[in-house]
Amino acid sequence: MTQEEFDNHTPYTFQLALEGFQQLQLEREKSEWNRTRWATWQLINIQIEDKLKRPTDLILFEWEKETLEEKEKIDPAIIERLENAFDNHAKNNP
Repeated sequence: MTQEEFDNHTPYTFQLALEGFQQLQLEREKSEWNRTRWATWQLINIQIEDKLKRPTDLILFEWEKETLEEKEKIDPAIIERLENAFDNHAKNNP
């Protein structure tokens, strides 16, 4: 960021720019970790008999655990209702 760009920012827009940059850095770091895990998974799988099916079988990162916890919060009754609605729609609209 140049001095002129910095001077043109209000505190609020500077905060937004900073938060965006921090998010970008975090996403880059996650991408690097995923790439490293994938390469390690490939190297391990060529050397062992009992293959790991997915890279997440090797290690599950903290940000992925949050995603799994969110998936677990879905009420099975809601899923059943949605499946029934889909089946009914498919029957009525061939």
